[in-house]
Amino acid sequence: MELQFAKESRTMKISIKCDNLETAKKLIDKKADLLYFGIENFSCRFNNYINLETLKKIVEIKKDSKISVVLNNLYAEEEIPMLEEILISLSKIDIDELCFHDYAVLQICYEKNINFVFHYNPGTLNTNYGQLDFFRKNKIQKISLAREMTKLEIKKVLEEKDNIEIEIQAHGFTFFMHSKWPMVSNFKKYLELKKQKLDKLNYLVIQEEKRKMPNLIHEDKTGTHMFSGFTLCIYDLIPELNNFKLDSILIDNIFRDDEWTFKVFDIYKKIITTMKIDENDLKELDNLENEFPISKSFLGNFKEMPQMEKDDYEN
Repeated sequence: MELQFAKESRTMKISIKCDNLETAKKLIDKKADLLYFGIENFSCRFNNYINLETLKKIVEIKKDSKISVVLNNLYAEEEIPMLEEILISLSKIDIDELCFHDYAVLQICYEKNINFVFHYNPGTLNTNYGQLDFFRKNKIQKISLAREMTKLEIKKVLEEKDNIEIEIQAHGFTFFMHSKWPMVSNFKKYLELKKQKLDKLNYLVIQEEKRKMPNLIHEDKTGTHMFSGFTLCIYDLIPELNNFKLDSILIDNIFRDDEWTFKVFDIYKKIITTMKIDENDLKELDNLENEFPISKSFLGNFKEMPQMEKDDYEN
């Protein structure tokens, strides 16, 4: 069954994380609007990282897709010279966007007169339209909103955005905490941990005693990262968000393989193109998950938020 909505002349864009040349080629052929890439030692929360030589090759074949480099580490004082060097190197490559978390990235670019399209994505901090004036004054052209926002809150930001591009995550595990402390290493002897692995990327599944839903935790040299134990899925909200004039959505494929990535991308590309909800596609998204159920999270209602459920929820 298809549910049809009025389609505006504008079209929402679709962004997706990527971590190697071959996957990039396929996503470019599938007409992904924007591909995010992480650089080793400067990025975090990617399945794998690329080097500058691979980035140059991808830029050469990008066709109509745009390329964004994500420098989302939290940088220590001793890392600043290395950060300056990578920013100078990136300025010599024809990337379309620089995505960052730490304001040291922006400050260095100002001091060195390095120009990029700046995308501010701190993960959890962009939560209201009152921040937009600050972003405009600092020449930030794009932001990603926190995943802990309701439809009404997102709509209000979109009404005030003016010339700032707004992106939200549409699908995948949701990131909600980063600590530079190696928390797993410090505390693992006190926990019963379930180990998982995707290629070189290890993660753990942990669950509180009374909580129904687990969380995923990943530790690397940048610290400890925590994610939801459910898969965010706002497929059937896409037409409504398009009417709100949302600019783009992100598919986050951390801890996922290429098969999952291509299937999810194709389904979202279809609904963005047609603005028609296909219940069979929604079922397919659900079928792609096993131990991680899909949820609208904060974009649904309170009882649909898996992270809020406990064994004694009804009480």
